[in-house]
Amino acid sequence: MWYAWAVISLGWSAIWIEFGTKYTSSKQGDELVGAWGGILLGFAAATVAVTCLAGGRHSVASVLALWIHHASTWALLAFLLVAEALQREACWRIRGGETATDVAATYRRLWILTRIVPAPIAVTIFLTGLRLIWQSPERNSPREMWLFCLVIAFGFFFFDGIWGYTPIVANAYEGWRRAAENNLPVAFASVRYMRQWERVQLSAHVISWPIVFLLGVFQWRPVTPMVGCVTTLEQRLSGLPEGWPQVTIAVAVWALVGLFVRAIRHIQCRLTRA
Repeated sequence: MWYAWAVISLGWSAIWIEFGTKYTSSKQGDELVGAWGGILLGFAAATVAVTCLAGGRHSVASVLALWIHHASTWALLAFLLVAEALQREACWRIRGGETATDVAATYRRLWILTRIVPAPIAVTIFLTGLRLIWQSPERNSPREMWLFCLVIAFGFFFFDGIWGYTPIVANAYEGWRRAAENNLPVAFASVRYMRQWERVQLSAHVISWPIVFLLGVFQWRPVTPMVGCVTTLEQRLSGLPEGWPQVTIAVAVWALVGLFVRAIRHIQCRLTRA
């Protein structure tokens, strides 16, 4: 059985590599970065979706889902640490009197990393997380406070990554690129293109990782009114196949958090423009 999985995996990867490289071969510069970001996101989403849908609760797919979920969680931490290091590098370049071109180069590396890496990782964590809920609905149910809070926290940083983290990095890169093209003084550009509150928002993602991680490790299960509310909702969805009431609730909570984040970011943009 293992060699069949190996052959399928190699064939699947070869298809994506062949068509992906054919697509990107005509791209240049920033457009090439965007193309690779889209390809890697599509590859991760399609691969994980197929893996999660394959097999039953006690199949090879269940083991793969757990392994991939944990590996992706640590990969997210690696991305956040490297991104934070690049931000600090930019700050040291500014303090050290480097040129705007040098600072722009650092932000370009951060932008490339942000454009390519986090989206596939986040989608992988999300889909494998749903698979883990489905295959162990009694143990991994949103009625457990640890998982309910975990879904909220993950949803917040997932959508804030889309509407907050990525745009902040893109705007900083674009600003410093213009500063380099116009030979602006670093002191002037740092005031104009590096808002302190934006740096704090980026750093909040890496600071939050240990908190979210500990929720999954210790799995605190306090009895709260929320437990009863979710339990009632699960009972109302009991007509669905096993595991699907829990998955449905988790997706609904995740989506509601997304709407909240979108509203907050929209208000923030309007206030900034005003």
